[in-house]
Amino acid sequence: KDLATARACWNSPVYQAAREHRLAASKGSVLIVEGAE
Repeated sequence: KDLATARACWNSPVYQAAREHRLAASKGSVLIVEGAE
C-alpha cells in the first residue's frame, strides 16, 4: 500500500514476535522501496 503501512507492519508486536523466530532460523534482508509494486 504505502511506506507508512509497511512501517506499521514492521513495528507491530505480532511481526516483531515472528521476526525473532525468523532471525533464529535464517538470514535475510528487507528492502522497502516507495513506488514499487
